[in-house]
Amino acid sequence: MEDPTMPAVVSLRDVVFEMDVPSNESTAYLNPKTGELITVTMNEICNGKRQEAHHAL
Repeated sequence: MEDPTMPAVVSLRDVVFEMDVPSNESTAYLNPKTGELITVTMNEICNGKRQEAHHAL
């Protein structure tokens, strides 16, 4: 069981790799609880918004 008071371990190399290529087409997010880096493209964001709108109908 993980200690909830311990901060997540994050690889600086992974952070630099994800953020090394500046782009208007994608954004990198860091989950501070898990240390996971997630890269999301603008297409994925648009598709998610379309799905939410479709489900609202």
